[in-house]
Amino acid sequence: MKKWLSLILCIVMITSCLAGSFSANAAVEKIITNGSEQSITVSADDEKELSISVAFQGRLSLTLSVTAPDIGIYLYREDDPEDYKELLYVDEALFGEEKIYSKDIFVYLTSGKYRLCFENGAQENAVSYRATWQDIRPATVVNFPANKQVQFFIGEWDLVSAVSRIIVKKDYRLSFTLSYNTAVGLVIIDEAEKVYFTRELIAYNEDEPQETELNVCLKKGTYYLGVINLAEDTQPGSGVVSMRMAVKPYIPVPTDFKVITRKTTSQTVSYKAQKGVAGYQVQCSDGGTQWAQTKTGTSLTCSFKGLAPGGKYKFRVRSYVIENGKKVYGAWSKTLCSCAKPAETKLEKLSSSKGRIIVACSTQSQNELLGYQIFYATDASFKNVVKKVSTEVGQKEALNFSFGTGGFKSGKTYYVKVRRYNSFNGTNYCGAWSNVMKIKVK
Repeated sequence: MKKWLSLILCIVMITSCLAGSFSANAAVEKIITNGSEQSITVSADDEKELSISVAFQGRLSLTLSVTAPDIGIYLYREDDPEDYKELLYVDEALFGEEKIYSKDIFVYLTSGKYRLCFENGAQENAVSYRATWQDIRPATVVNFPANKQVQFFIGEWDLVSAVSRIIVKKDYRLSFTLSYNTAVGLVIIDEAEKVYFTRELIAYNEDEPQETELNVCLKKGTYYLGVINLAEDTQPGSGVVSMRMAVKPYIPVPTDFKVITRKTTSQTVSYKAQKGVAGYQVQCSDGGTQWAQTKTGTSLTCSFKGLAPGGKYKFRVRSYVIENGKKVYGAWSKTLCSCAKPAETKLEKLSSSKGRIIVACSTQSQNELLGYQIFYATDASFKNVVKKVSTEVGQKEALNFSFGTGGFKSGKTYYVKVRRYNSFNGTNYCGAWSNVMKIKVK
């Protein structure tokens, strides 16, 4: 999981997002009052710190004019000078043929004390700025999801920025349309603190908010919705997330999901039809953690080929509906685990000593092999099987298998065949029988 998921457990301790009005005052030099503007110039080889006291929350906007390179503008938390954001650093490459470099910057701040630091390493007056402070009053989420449009405030150093409790009285689907101008994550957890849904939204534009639509199917119960700040230390890391919500019919998860055909290099799964859906999407793992194959369609069975003999695989399925010409997917089913049958082996050689038959098989690579089954009979059709032997093997033995067993009558001819087997969830699965060979016992 991504590092930001470590923040999820604190979500259940919060039941409402921050709201209020804003004010800012400079302790070192008064740079701004609520809703006003003020300008200042920082002299050559000078460093100036301006203190900002935030009562609740708001947006600080800076319009900067820089006339020389080697200028840095930083924002500090007053209670932690080591924790800072680089708002802007100006070098020669930014100027080009222009004599003045201009930049508009804004950051969102929650309550607390901050310091805005201008470091001027140039040999002339180099920085002038105009600052404004804007109140932001995001809507409080009440009776979620009755609010069709809400905003979540994200402060510069906020981790979990907003949390809302969701009480689902019957199965339904929430459709979120999010507008955001910073890197955020959306997470939903259930009452047992298990992650129900996560999504990262890291492609953004500060000047023109991105818009993304997400659909989440929720079963009856209580959940918590959180918006999480995903910005790195060098990113702006602040903004306002606007969210429109709509309640839509629940997309049912396919039921009776099972493996119906298991072969050496393929497996087929099936599931029952669900009312009101347009089709189904099924995925198969690569034997590890990745979903390597994805198939979409209307069939109630789905086959996956090209699997490794004897390998263990995972499968999952979900339904989809068509809305506005696009597929909208429901929740994934529980993961179904299964294994492919082992590969066929070749009986290479039989040898005999007194009352004993020694079997040797070909060397082949084999995933998840548990052992071999050997049948001995007095006829080539194996209607009269006189002995059945199952033996587990280690990995080296599996690649170069030789096995001897006694109790056979001297001078009598026996027919032998062998097959590989593996085991999954307490059930053994066998590969195809090898060729048949015969031998006369000494």
